[in-house]
Amino acid sequence: MARRHRSKANKLPSEDQPLRAGIYVRVSIIEQTEGHSIEAQLRITREFVKRKGWVVVREYTDPGFSGTNDERPGFKQMIDDAFTGDIQIIV
Repeated sequence: MARRHRSKANKLPSEDQPLRAGIYVRVSIIEQTEGHSIEAQLRITREFVKRKGWVVVREYTDPGFSGTNDERPGFKQMIDDAFTGDIQIIV
Protein backbone atom coordinates (compact mmCIF):
# COMPACT_ATOMS: atom_id res chain seq x y z
CA MET A 1 0.00 0.00 0.00
CA ALA A 2 1.38 3.39 -0.98
CA ARG A 3 1.97 6.00 1.66
CA ARG A 4 -0.26 9.02 1.69
CA HIS A 5 1.22 12.35 2.61
CA ARG A 6 -0.68 15.27 3.99
CA SER A 7 0.99 18.20 2.37
CA LYS A 8 1.44 21.63 3.84
CA ALA A 9 3.75 22.44 0.94
CA ASN A 10 1.26 24.80 -0.67
CA LYS A 11 1.06 26.87 2.53
CA LEU A 12 3.29 29.87 1.98
CA PRO A 13 5.37 31.14 4.90
CA SER A 14 4.64 34.61 6.16
CA GLU A 15 7.21 37.22 5.28
CA ASP A 16 8.15 37.79 8.91
CA GLN A 17 9.03 34.14 9.55
CA PRO A 18 12.21 32.53 8.23
CA LEU A 19 12.06 29.43 6.06
CA ARG A 20 12.35 26.14 7.95
CA ALA A 21 15.33 24.30 6.48
CA GLY A 22 16.34 20.68 6.52
CA ILE A 23 20.02 19.93 6.01
CA TYR A 24 21.00 16.68 4.28
CA VAL A 25 24.56 15.34 4.28
CA ARG A 26 26.18 12.00 3.60
CA VAL A 27 29.36 10.20 2.65
CA SER A 28 29.17 6.96 0.71
CA ILE A 29 32.18 5.23 2.23
CA ILE A 30 34.13 5.76 5.41
CA GLU A 31 37.33 6.53 3.45
CA GLN A 32 35.61 9.62 1.99
CA THR A 33 35.21 11.19 5.38
CA GLU A 34 38.63 12.87 5.26
CA GLY A 35 37.97 16.50 4.37
CA HIS A 36 34.35 15.77 3.53
CA SER A 37 33.20 14.48 6.89
CA ILE A 38 29.62 14.67 8.02
CA GLU A 39 30.63 17.28 10.60
CA ALA A 40 32.45 19.41 8.00
CA GLN A 41 29.45 19.28 5.66
CA LEU A 42 27.09 20.18 8.51
CA ARG A 43 29.27 23.15 9.52
CA ILE A 44 29.33 24.51 5.96
CA THR A 45 25.60 24.07 5.39
CA ARG A 46 24.69 25.53 8.79
CA GLU A 47 26.72 28.63 7.90
CA PHE A 48 24.96 28.86 4.53
CA VAL A 49 21.51 28.60 6.14
CA LYS A 50 22.43 31.26 8.69
CA ARG A 51 23.61 33.64 5.94
CA LYS A 52 20.29 33.18 4.15
CA GLY A 53 18.35 34.03 7.30
CA TRP A 54 16.65 30.64 7.43
CA VAL A 55 16.36 28.39 10.48
CA VAL A 56 17.58 24.78 10.64
CA VAL A 57 14.82 22.60 12.03
CA ARG A 58 16.28 19.19 11.20
CA GLU A 59 19.54 17.62 10.07
CA TYR A 60 19.54 14.36 8.13
CA THR A 61 22.61 12.17 7.73
CA ASP A 62 23.31 8.95 5.86
CA PRO A 63 26.94 7.96 6.47
CA GLY A 64 28.04 4.99 4.40
CA PHE A 65 25.18 5.12 1.87
CA SER A 66 25.63 5.59 -1.87
CA GLY A 67 23.78 8.49 -3.46
CA THR A 68 22.31 6.04 -5.97
CA ASN A 69 20.47 4.24 -3.16
CA ASP A 70 17.03 5.81 -2.73
CA GLU A 71 16.41 3.72 0.38
CA ARG A 72 18.66 5.83 2.60
CA PRO A 73 16.89 6.31 5.96
CA GLY A 74 17.84 9.97 6.40
CA PHE A 75 16.91 10.77 2.80
CA LYS A 76 13.52 9.09 3.14
CA GLN A 77 12.77 10.95 6.38
CA MET A 78 13.77 14.24 4.76
CA ILE A 79 11.41 13.65 1.83
CA ASP A 80 8.58 12.74 4.21
CA ASP A 81 9.22 15.89 6.25
CA ALA A 82 9.18 18.01 3.08
CA PHE A 83 5.86 16.51 1.97
CA THR A 84 4.26 17.17 5.35
CA GLY A 85 5.59 20.73 5.45
CA ASP A 86 7.81 20.21 8.49
CA ILE A 87 10.64 21.61 6.39
CA GLN A 88 10.20 24.14 3.60
CA ILE A 89 13.61 24.03 1.99
CA ILE A 90 16.32 21.37 1.65
CA VAL A 91 19.99 22.29 1.77
